Amino acid sequence: MRAGMIIRTIHAWSGAGLSLLLAVMGISGSLLVFKNDYLRASFPQARHAVPADPATVAAFTEQAEALYGASAIRSLRFPAPDLGLLRVRLNTGESAYLDRTGAELARWHGHARPEEWVFDLHHYLLMGETGEIVIGIAGLCLFGLVLSGLYAVWPARRSLGARVLPRSAKRRDLLSSHRNLGVLAGLPMIVMALTGTGMIFPDMAKALMLAGRTSPAPLKMAPTTDSGEADWPTLFQTAQAEFPDATIRGVTMASGQGGAIRIRIRQPAEWQPNGRTYISVDPASATVLSVTDALSATPGAQAFNAFYPIHSGRLGEGYGARIYDLLLAIIGVSLTVLGLVGMYAFLTKPRRLRKRAASQI
Repeated sequence: MRAGMIIRTIHAWSGAGLSLLLAVMGISGSLLVFKNDYLRASFPQARHAVPADPATVAAFTEQAEALYGASAIRSLRFPAPDLGLLRVRLNTGESAYLDRTGAELARWHGHARPEEWVFDLHHYLLMGETGEIVIGIAGLCLFGLVLSGLYAVWPARRSLGARVLPRSAKRRDLLSSHRNLGVLAGLPMIVMALTGTGMIFPDMAKALMLAGRTSPAPLKMAPTTDSGEADWPTLFQTAQAEFPDATIRGVTMASGQGGAIRIRIRQPAEWQPNGRTYISVDPASATVLSVTDALSATPGAQAFNAFYPIHSGRLGEGYGARIYDLLLAIIGVSLTVLGLVGMYAFLTKPRRLRKRAASQI
């Protein structure tokens, strides 16, 4: 009995302390589910499907180089079937969206755009690496909160119901709503907490999953030659030949003369929308230097690669994917409501009861 009281007390105090942070994580995550919808609403050009064959992505690359200069581009992410925008990352730290004609639609630095601001808030708390660590720790705390909450309500499980909206603003009704919603959303929140934390602390997650290497090896240096402009059609055809059924999703430029380029592709069986298969190519000779095949990785590595699509909702297209998006948005809102309702119930608890509970720890 005493152990149950201690767990309930820890749950109440830690939940109250983390409530605002969890609410921010929940509402920002719900908004990010609809990021592509927002971009399609903002840019009509993004609503048009764009092919991803080697000739087309080569033309995109050449258009971007003509606009910004080859040496200024850090990486490109090519249009997806559901989002016809080319994203350019520049060495200056700026990013830009281009349409299929190569015209610049937007250019920004940092999180100047609304969707980038929401992403930075969700992932970094607008504080860079420090904020990312805070979010990762909060994810672990959320995992503990859900488990402790489920443990605390287990003895009274027969009194649980499906009602998640409180009957009134009375503390008793708020706590009842908090318990019901926590039980219903408990398992999905555990999945979101673990996948999100795993992406923030990948080395720890890979070690626990015996995943081994899940990212491509550092780019190799090709023989230093003065090759002039890159022959992009040939380079992309070379990469496509390695996996004929795959889709080219992006390219990371060579860091200097003689450097290799890295082409990112997505095989049909991969969950990750941008793929986790990489091909390093010598831009001078168009020869393949190394291949990282996501589908030949260990089961642990493939499971780790699934963290991002599961966490973000990027599981494909169609009605099933949209239903999953809606589910993720509901989970995010549920986390926000749980945090705020739990904090309010904690603050309205008589002080003498809070002191008595704290003395039990």
